[in-house]
Amino acid sequence: MEDKARKRREAFKASEMHILLEEVEASKGLLFDRFRGAHTNKQKAKKWGEIAERITAVTGIHRLPGLVRGVNTAQPLNDDEEKAMAIIGFSASQGIPGGIDVHAGAGIRNPSGEPRQEAELEEPIPHQSTSDAPTSSPIMTSLTAPSTSAAPTSSPIMTSLTAPSTSAAPTSLPVVTSLPVVSAAHTTPSTASTVTASIAALNSCQCSQDLVELEREKFGLLKDVCGLLREAADRDKAFQDEIIILKRAKLNIAARRLALEEESIRLPQHQAINATIRQTFDPLEVYNDAAVVQHYRLPREAIRHLLATISQDLRRATGRSFALTPQVQLLAALRFYATGSFLQVVGDGLGLSKSSVCRSVQAVTYSLLSLVPQHVRFPTTRDEMSATQEQFFRSFRIPQVVGAVDGTLVPILTPRVDAHVFICRKGYAAVNCQVVCDHQGIILDVVARWPGSTHDSFVFRESSVGRLAATSRGEWRLLGDSGYPLRPYLLTPVANPQDVHDEEFNEAHRVARCVVERTIGRLKLRFRCLHKSGGGLQFSPEKSCAVICVTAMLHNIAAKAGVALAGEPEDVLTTLVARYEYPWSPR
Repeated sequence: MEDKARKRREAFKASEMHILLEEVEASKGLLFDRFRGAHTNKQKAKKWGEIAERITAVTGIHRLPGLVRGVNTAQPLNDDEEKAMAIIGFSASQGIPGGIDVHAGAGIRNPSGEPRQEAELEEPIPHQSTSDAPTSSPIMTSLTAPSTSAAPTSSPIMTSLTAPSTSAAPTSLPVVTSLPVVSAAHTTPSTASTVTASIAALNSCQCSQDLVELEREKFGLLKDVCGLLREAADRDKAFQDEIIILKRAKLNIAARRLALEEESIRLPQHQAINATIRQTFDPLEVYNDAAVVQHYRLPREAIRHLLATISQDLRRATGRSFALTPQVQLLAALRFYATGSFLQVVGDGLGLSKSSVCRSVQAVTYSLLSLVPQHVRFPTTRDEMSATQEQFFRSFRIPQVVGAVDGTLVPILTPRVDAHVFICRKGYAAVNCQVVCDHQGIILDVVARWPGSTHDSFVFRESSVGRLAATSRGEWRLLGDSGYPLRPYLLTPVANPQDVHDEEFNEAHRVARCVVERTIGRLKLRFRCLHKSGGGLQFSPEKSCAVICVTAMLHNIAAKAGVALAGEPEDVLTTLVARYEYPWSPR
């Protein structure tokens, strides 16, 4: 075993570390450019080679580029290493906007911040009566002038009728200075006869010939005015006829629009069928207990309890008929979580359309998200820590351990922005979700706020549980795989076991840490929407993080209720623990 042990690397001297830090600080943008793609790997490798050559030339100790690049920082950091970490930085990415850290309570909110309401009903178009249309026109206004006193005195026709020349009239005779101008309202065929009689009377009185000629000119002008008035009356009549035609057309359009609105109230055939299904079919009353668990992954009592809790948030503020009830929305969301199938397929069993299922899933997800801290709780008090450590020790014989931590990749729809950051090591877009569970497989904490390219150790270090563990002073510990760094609060397997005790510890560590592996597997088996075989979550990263946390909460509810998966006994964890004999005991 000693022959197989790898030789440890020699520690760098202070002078070498000083040169290395200077070079790295000067070329930080080239060496640690992760996502921008501005520099190639060849350029980075060349720069590491130049740094190694300078160290070799100054100190006389031959250092390879790979050795210079992979300086071991697993031990507590000294001053130079702290400076190096300040240069490089701790954050590999910015995380998912709207991501959720359950223990910190970050991201658990309703995006809208307001109760959801449906769009208000469109008010029917009021019938417009014929009185709304204009009853007069410019032509009619001119035809209905009240009297000659209101007419303008500057009109040529009126001037010629009312201001005759007085120079041609004899001074001994009374001069007819004006004739009454007939308004449009009083223009009749008898008007011309009256004017003719007045002219004849003037001629019989042997008036001046000039006055007679003047009156004849006035009569001719009056005839022209009467003709213009008749033409105006004809045009006004035609105009009124056109207005009547337009009003009739408008009434016909209003009648057709009203008929269309009445027709739209009647549901189409497929909507009528869906409404009938929702009104006559209640799965919680029709299915037996086993069928309810098979379809919705929760027992009947748990579903009704959730329904009573969030029914007020799911009630639609609308006056429409056949509105979606809170129970239909909750069952649609649970069915989607359980199967991960297409939204149209989920809606067929409940009488819902594809868009209705989509809205129901979103409404239920963000309503249940506020309940996650009540069911996914990490022990924080001293009594809770002691009880959890004691139960974990009785199950796996490892002292001072609260739970096990591990990361899992949940496939999502490839986002349009920064898609390369979400591509995981398996080649698809995903969210790197961290899960902490206890000895029974109950999830204690969930962190769903980092893209798939983020490393598990970075997710743990940036999580609230990781910061809490770093300040615990070794009073409690977590178990992690070899992907995590060895810390006083995070136990990992021994990399190179040297004796029997190390091998026994690794074996006990493997069996104890498998509880988180089984928990993640059962979580994805219970809710297929999180598994790649179900197609993944075809949502945005923010909505996907919310679904992950909600399904973790539902998993705890099902696990505490003793709901077993298909083909799995309820006491499977107890059976697996009982079959294993622990040869390792704490020293």
